[in-house]
Amino acid sequence: MTAEEHDALIQSLADLQRQIGDKTREFETRGEFAELRDAFVADLKARQAAIRGRIDAALGQGFSWRLIRTEFERDFDGIFGELLRWEKRLDAATMARNPAGQSPV
Repeated sequence: MTAEEHDALIQSLADLQRQIGDKTREFETRGEFAELRDAFVADLKARQAAIRGRIDAALGQGFSWRLIRTEFERDFDGIFGELLRWEKRLDAATMARNPAGQSPV
């Protein structure tokens, strides 16, 4: 793995962590579904940490960049997809609770 590839991988993880943080703050601001939100965010953070741990372990054991990148992309896509699905479920639930389009905040 080149230094540029390593840096891009670390940046992608940092971006994912930032997106999780942004969504967490958005959910907190909305003040809805607190118990579900907290469990969901904890799960996302644990998955992100697990990805980072697997990448660090793979790098330490000398695995090829191609294998690491493939695994990372699969895991990243899964977490990002789950984040988008969660956001859609929250939006739908909010609209159902506020059919006139009134903001819950």
